[in-house]
Amino acid sequence: MTIRNFVLCLLLSAGSWVSAQEFVLRKGVIMEDIIIRDSTKESLSLYLPSNFDNAGRWPVLFVVDQKGRGKQVLAMFREAAENEGYILAASNSLHDTISVNDNVLIANRMVNWVDEFLPVQRNRIYSAGFGIGGKMAATLATVIPKISGMVLIGASLPDLEILYKKKNFQFIGIVGNRDFNLLPMQESLRLLNGNKYPNQLLVFDGDHGWPPPAYLQWALRYFTLSAMAKGNATSNSATIKNWLRQEMSEVRDLHQSSRFVNAYDRLAQAISIYRLHLPVDSLERAKREYRKNKDYKNQ
Repeated sequence: MTIRNFVLCLLLSAGSWVSAQEFVLRKGVIMEDIIIRDSTKESLSLYLPSNFDNAGRWPVLFVVDQKGRGKQVLAMFREAAENEGYILAASNSLHDTISVNDNVLIANRMVNWVDEFLPVQRNRIYSAGFGIGGKMAATLATVIPKISGMVLIGASLPDLEILYKKKNFQFIGIVGNRDFNLLPMQESLRLLNGNKYPNQLLVFDGDHGWPPPAYLQWALRYFTLSAMAKGNATSNSATIKNWLRQEMSEVRDLHQSSRFVNAYDRLAQAISIYRLHLPVDSLERAKREYRKNKDYKNQ
């Protein structure tokens, strides 16, 4: 089915509960104010990567903002989604002035809308958010069954007992090394490790704020690597080796700039995710050498 036919099908099949507004799905740009519920004027912003094709199935990342700034938060992830092949969606109707229950209901309607009208790969649906948006993204991930992973940026995890009830769930944290949430996030990951839940923590040089774009791309790539390991995405050894070379280049850059702790953390995260695909014996040896390094110990 062509994109044009898909758009026509979307408009014809939407029914009375979807706005009668006419819109055309465009690739490579953020589309704003797509009405998903006429009665309340609930809307979302949407991004389809440039290589989007309705014939395939696509992973989707729902980005949460508690001020309803859908376009702005999608812009933060746009480059990563374009490079890694992810659909992005964000509600324009979530807000911190309404109850958590109402926000969950709004978000659930958005998730269902995207799942119904776009070719989503249903075992690759994730949520993400920064700060208080991250806390809501975590809440959605624990209560909406379709969500199988989350990216929290500068935000601590919710009640882990609730999270433990979800199976095959993946957590990725991104935080600045001077962020007040660094220690709580490290403690949460220690608990997740103890319960054998897949998790990664990417630490960048900075305060409480959005990370450099590369960190958002790594997060989406880690989701893809996990999906490959589970057989939910096509695995390509040449691509995986190239990704690992990029990771090791980052480790070397951190080392050469004397950021030894950051280099060690990046190496450890790479080992945890790439060991599912490639031999990592040499990386394990490098990790042990870091532990002996005097400069690393001093830092």
